[in-house]
Amino acid sequence: MIRAQEVFGADLAQSYGLTETIGVTTILPPSDHVAGNGNRLRSAGRAVPGIEIEIVDPETGADVPADEVGEICTRGPSVTGAYWRRPKESAESFWPGAWFKTGDAGYLDADGYVFIMDRIKDLLMSGGENIYPAEVENAIMAHPAVQETAVIGIPSEKWGETPLAVVVPKAGMTLGEDELIAFTRERLAHYKCPTAVQFTDALPRSPSGKVLKRELRAPWWEGHGRKVG
Repeated sequence: MIRAQEVFGADLAQSYGLTETIGVTTILPPSDHVAGNGNRLRSAGRAVPGIEIEIVDPETGADVPADEVGEICTRGPSVTGAYWRRPKESAESFWPGAWFKTGDAGYLDADGYVFIMDRIKDLLMSGGENIYPAEVENAIMAHPAVQETAVIGIPSEKWGETPLAVVVPKAGMTLGEDELIAFTRERLAHYKCPTAVQFTDALPRSPSGKVLKRELRAPWWEGHGRKVG
């Protein structure tokens, strides 16, 4: 990002928001895009005026301490109060006190900067350990032969579920399963690394371009009583 500023001579800013928040919820302004500010550059910034951010345990709703991952919740005058004629979804997403549960996993640091980890629904639970697919995907994308990837959880009798990497190789390049797993083991704790790799020509996407992980998961979880991933 710093390199992009140097090349294009432009000030950069990042923001985070959702349809339900009707615009920007947090912003990382140009003043935070400076060399030597590496960790902060990975954040989504701080809440904009009029917006509150809290990180809560997604099961209990209790606040969690700074630097601990939970569900990002927000409230403010621009945040939607409910879904039109969808009472069940409204009850699940909007809590008392006008708090909206974003469905995003993340944390706040001591200075109020928001760090987004992944979508909670995509979180893997393997042997009691939380695995955030986005972290694994970032490690895989560092391989020069990888065009794109999506990480999902697949059933494991021993661990409940383990990570599977669905990978689209770059055109004209070859890549093996063992090679890629070894590559990730140099960058991640071993329990976070894929236990298998599936190569494909393209990832399924929605009309808006989002990867449809539910379609990738479906054949693996067919016939199972629960879909952990």
